[in-house]
Amino acid sequence: MTDGLPFLTLDQMAEAIRGKKVSPVEVARDALARARRLQPRLNCFITLLDDQAIDEAQRAERDICLGRYRGPLHGIPYTVKDVFATAGVRTTAGSRVLENWVPEKDAAAVASLRTAGAVLLGKTNTSEFAAGPTTANEHYGPARNPWSVDRVPGGSSGGSAGALAAGIGAFSLGTDTGGSIRMPAAACGVVGLKPSIGTVPRRGVVMLSWSLDTVGILAHSVGDGAKVLDSLGPMRGVETNAAPSPLRIGLPIELLDEPCDPEVRQLFMAAIGRACERGAHLERLSVPWARHALPVNNLISWFESWVVHEPMFMAHSKSYGEAIRRRLLMGAAVEPKDYRAALRIRHGFVRRAEDLFRRVDVLALPTLSVPPPPVGAEEVEVAGQRISTLDALGRFTRFGSFTGQPALSLPCGLTDAGLPVGLQLIGPIGGDRRLWNIGREFEAAIGWDRRTPAGIS
Repeated sequence: MTDGLPFLTLDQMAEAIRGKKVSPVEVARDALARARRLQPRLNCFITLLDDQAIDEAQRAERDICLGRYRGPLHGIPYTVKDVFATAGVRTTAGSRVLENWVPEKDAAAVASLRTAGAVLLGKTNTSEFAAGPTTANEHYGPARNPWSVDRVPGGSSGGSAGALAAGIGAFSLGTDTGGSIRMPAAACGVVGLKPSIGTVPRRGVVMLSWSLDTVGILAHSVGDGAKVLDSLGPMRGVETNAAPSPLRIGLPIELLDEPCDPEVRQLFMAAIGRACERGAHLERLSVPWARHALPVNNLISWFESWVVHEPMFMAHSKSYGEAIRRRLLMGAAVEPKDYRAALRIRHGFVRRAEDLFRRVDVLALPTLSVPPPPVGAEEVEVAGQRISTLDALGRFTRFGSFTGQPALSLPCGLTDAGLPVGLQLIGPIGGDRRLWNIGREFEAAIGWDRRTPAGIS
């Protein structure tokens, strides 16, 4: 049984633990050994919690043996992006500024998982203060992609996605401000769920942007991710509708006209085609205003990041890395009146985006416009154009962040070079459960079947 532990779904692992076919201690030891073995190659972790994880697993085993089973997360190993406060365990946010910070309390989401009996394996690598699409951390080293270690795992939750894809833990807790769950999910061939903004409590998460930061999940399937989200607090106002039939899929044509790698586009359209074979209907939607989401999103995010960090930056500026320093200084240059204007523009965009769901059930886009770029690449070639890696990775994810809508990324195939490609689905605000059900329908149509990275065993 232990040989296959890294490749079990959450449901399979939960059934094995509840049925006492495998011990939570066995599961935790296997995951920790795997993490230690792969860490030199992948650099997914900032802090591993060997002793604490075994203690938690032993406690879970005792409770289950005594008939005190808490539910499907009891005894299940997981990881958490190192921006979530963890009681008694350092929380660095990927920065030297906080390298010695040991919180007294857990973040709300971590506390919920502790109550559910999940076993925390470690704190995963992240871009400094969760600001960056590649997890190229200047202080703790870059996280690497299990599918090809010379490639980025996406960011800023890249350590979480890389660990999950490598079979370390059943799920991971992450955050998404401009795509930081969906980008690494696509790059690493796993599923990323970003709920409607405000659905999951953010208390105890190191803040980057108060109007954009969203707590979400990386998992091996949409069902696994949704099950974890259910444990993080009541989904107030969230629909419970099943996936509609026939499903109406909206393709935002102006966004899809943006430069996109030919293999990515082909795999995306093939996945859409398989959904249509199962009865879905396509509608092409004109959304010329959506192209402006990226610059307005950037202005809002830069300004809010500066307001959050200004006191700490003024006291510890030399401890900040160059990438986050540039971002903060751009935010310092944004005038409050321009920020307020950007908020008004966003409010109008949110109304327009919600109006789209009178015509369709879900919007579909590639998650990334390119396969995962090489580590250290500042530019990539996209359809014959040289563009920044930041723009190439965030081009399609910023829309769902900007509007606050629920969004998910799921694998839809591999390039000829064996690199994962992601399909992104976006739903209306509050329609999280319905979107997750639509995601399950797409999983069935695509038939990804949880492929694992070559060379990672």
